[in-house]
Amino acid sequence: MHKFSFKYYEKLKQKKYRRLENKFLIEGENLLSECLSSEKYAGSVEALFFRKGYNNDQLIQKAEAANPDLRAEELEENVFNKLSDTVNSQGIIACICNAGVKDTGDIINENTIVALENVSDPGNLGTIIRTCYWFGIKTVILNNTSGEFQNPKVLRSSQGAVFYTDIIIVNEFKTFLREFESKGFNIILLDVKAEGYISDPEFVSAEKNILVFGNESNGISEDVLAEPSFKKVKIKGYSDCESLNVAVSAGIVINQIISGSK
Repeated sequence: MHKFSFKYYEKLKQKKYRRLENKFLIEGENLLSECLSSEKYAGSVEALFFRKGYNNDQLIQKAEAANPDLRAEELEENVFNKLSDTVNSQGIIACICNAGVKDTGDIINENTIVALENVSDPGNLGTIIRTCYWFGIKTVILNNTSGEFQNPKVLRSSQGAVFYTDIIIVNEFKTFLREFESKGFNIILLDVKAEGYISDPEFVSAEKNILVFGNESNGISEDVLAEPSFKKVKIKGYSDCESLNVAVSAGIVINQIISGSK
């Protein structure tokens, strides 16, 4: 096998080891196919594990072609299950070395960026990344207390979109927003208490925008909301419903901005 033991890969099911080793596991044919189709991640498959009896030789060969140093290992079912994170596994798991993370300076020429502050639910995080990919948004910013994009549930809900999206983690979220505001970006905060609506004409333009979404329960932090130059908006509602799911809100706002700027 690889120079590391099987238990080394098994530990990657835990967040602290993923961060320590800068690697993560993906499971299933769809995620592996998307990974291998990604220019950024195709060569990042370090190891491949498949359950005894697995018969998609074409996918295994595609992975081996992308990385000549790849070691593919067939495992007995009871051993394979120790790596698996799903109930009905398709029988194939890969270890991915994180591709190089972009520096924030590399995204200055983009028109629309999505920034997430303390979005913690894996399903929401993965869905937002998938939505960004759908609309052609190349970069998602996470503050360092948001969810982990290498989490198996995030990977599954993103449907492989993580392999086509630059996900940048910043330690000083407000500082990042202020820096990019000084570089010509509008900072648009989604806030249920805002007076303006995202559908208002002044918020829909071809200008450069960073769309900011906050925690599922608490929204954007008071520290960020207090910045006077940031623009605060909400989605127009038609009932007494208190709020929308953050991933649904992101889809509505992104569509409004993208479609309005074309």
